Amino acid sequence: MKPTLTPYRIACVFPGIYRGGSEQVLFNLTRGFQALGHTVSYFSLKPMDPKEMVLDPDLPQPILLTQNKNKLFNININFRCLRQKRLNQTIQAYEAQHGAFDLILSNINTRTPLKSQHPDRIFYFLHIDPWAGTHCRYAHQPKRFAKEIARLRACYQDKQVIAVSQGAADALLQKIHAHPKSLQVIYNPFDSHKIRAQALAFGPPLDQPYLLHVGRFDPQKRHDLLLTAYQKLKNPPKLVLLTHVTEPLIQLIARFGLTDQVLLPGMQSNPFPWIQQAKALILCSDWEGFGNVIVEALMCHTPVISTDCPSGPHEILTGHLATGLAPLNDPERLAQKIQEILHNPYPILPQDTERFEMRTILPQYLSLIS
Repeated sequence: MKPTLTPYRIACVFPGIYRGGSEQVLFNLTRGFQALGHTVSYFSLKPMDPKEMVLDPDLPQPILLTQNKNKLFNININFRCLRQKRLNQTIQAYEAQHGAFDLILSNINTRTPLKSQHPDRIFYFLHIDPWAGTHCRYAHQPKRFAKEIARLRACYQDKQVIAVSQGAADALLQKIHAHPKSLQVIYNPFDSHKIRAQALAFGPPLDQPYLLHVGRFDPQKRHDLLLTAYQKLKNPPKLVLLTHVTEPLIQLIARFGLTDQVLLPGMQSNPFPWIQQAKALILCSDWEGFGNVIVEALMCHTPVISTDCPSGPHEILTGHLATGLAPLNDPERLAQKIQEILHNPYPILPQDTERFEMRTILPQYLSLIS
């Protein structure tokens, strides 16, 4: 990308910096902004744990929170008990010293708004389907469910919101009944050239065909549904799970009698060689906000089978790609879909992912400044 004529100052705000999908969105955006000549700063409520996360050299190091209104301390302090007003003090002190930010993108969704010299330039992400996620967690706890819905409604009230999918935006308006100041859908950005280069970082991870699932071991991701469907396949290849290996996961696989068929390499810092070599990638979640791994697999020319869950997958797998969608909570249909695509994979064309390319998405973010 060629640098733009007018460099902007952009801030990204995190509750904590990890390797999750919502953080990856801001990492990708940062690289895109920097390639255009813009300056990006990171603010985080929590310090990074170097045992869990080390930022790549091309990403900015987070600015530590202030001890008081007038002084910044570049020491590794404990952020756990600091309130959000300390974050606001830090942003305001930084702006007073270096100039106002042209755009602030926040992964923090609390009732307390961020403060800046240009409050009209602050936008809050909606990375999840707020209703589906809450319903899945608290369906059998009506009081807790109602309390969480009310909290979400208050968090996005009168704020400028960026939803990562139309399904998430619709849920916020129609089911949470929030009234944001503005709401727009901007899909997550991806750099297909970088993804394909990373996919060639090493040779085939396995010397045999395999199916692949990428995602944390969590009830939302429905590993039980995946294993039930896998049992129904005829002469299936191995199943590889790129996830944190835990004792409950090992026990679940053993209960299905699939210990010899399921491989657990663990989470990978570079999953793309695994994705590119897979016969298909399977996502069987009860809900998603978007589904980053679906786009990443398509950019690796790997077909995807996904449950048609709210929100995201059916917005990505459109047209001829929709053959990869399977009904929710139906292991029989999911198995049929996997078997069908194993024998007859659908084609993946460049135009299938063009709307998620960095060059398509960045102008939508930069238009927020004007």
